[in-house]
Amino acid sequence: MELLIKKYDKLTLDELYALIEARIEVFIVGQIGAYQDLDFKDTESYHLLYKDGREVAAYLRIVPKGVGYDKISFGRVLVKEKYRGKQFGRLIVENAVKFITDELKEQEIKIGAQKYLEKFYESCGFKTVSDTYDVLGIEHVDMIYKL
Repeated sequence: MELLIKKYDKLTLDELYALIEARIEVFIVGQIGAYQDLDFKDTESYHLLYKDGREVAAYLRIVPKGVGYDKISFGRVLVKEKYRGKQFGRLIVENAVKFITDELKEQEIKIGAQKYLEKFYESCGFKTVSDTYDVLGIEHVDMIYKL
């Protein structure tokens, strides 16, 4: 298993194709249904991928502050079904936090987390800072990580 952290313009076409395929499989086919996944935030973001050969096992994108929130954030966090239960979710979140704080020198991270994952993100050091709100029929909360 290989972890890659790349800006959009450094992704190969095969890596871009694999991460889009994973996002479609998990969010559009498996969870939410039809929605506009490609939102141009990708072009400004870092992309973290756990790859198993050509397949993306886990993924998230780091969105610079001012592009999504007033703080740096990450989102589109996913683990493909056949890789679940193997700690890839925790690994990719921990690697994102480490990259953001160590390499990008940011002190705070804001995320919009699906409500059912609130306890998971709390176990990674995030604290809830909002009431529950709806995004495409899925309950979310805003959460902050402070170094």
